[in-house]
Amino acid sequence: MDYIVCRLSKRALPELVHIEQDAPHPMWNERLFEQEFSHAHSRIYGVRFEGALVGFLICHAVVDEAHILNIVLKKNVRGRGLGKEFLFSVIDELHKLGIKRITLEVRVSNEVARCLYDALGFVPVGLRKNYYSDNGEDATVMSLNVRQCVMRFHQVDVPSHIGSPLGFLDRQSSVSTGGEE
Repeated sequence: MDYIVCRLSKRALPELVHIEQDAPHPMWNERLFEQEFSHAHSRIYGVRFEGALVGFLICHAVVDEAHILNIVLKKNVRGRGLGKEFLFSVIDELHKLGIKRITLEVRVSNEVARCLYDALGFVPVGLRKNYYSDNGEDATVMSLNVRQCVMRFHQVDVPSHIGSPLGFLDRQSSVSTGGEE
């Protein structure tokens, strides 16, 4: 599967809003996305498949920790393994930037996402009661030891095109490191 993982700029704002609307529980609006582009600690990544932006991940990286705020893939690319490869590519990039731990919240009912995070090595570390404002659902707080994840996946089952100096995929002819888009 050929895809490109890259940092995104404000030019991607309309696409981000469109992809968010494809989420099972869309929570972000254009103003929230725009604010993220103004924060020095925000990192906004995208994944392109067949030329189109089909997913994004937004995290805050401070010193040696990162917190994933939002990750969404469009419906038409879910279930193909792209989410795992995309998330691992970002984890690998954050590792190269000195990040040691990543945290996130996930809906307790979101079994697909929880399985993905489990497969990458995230572990549950807490519960936030009534966390989600749209329906009051609880969130499981998960944490990842980044170094352990990267070491395990580089030894076991990371595709050969993962592991470029920038953490982006660049070893297939149609895959490039790309700059910010």
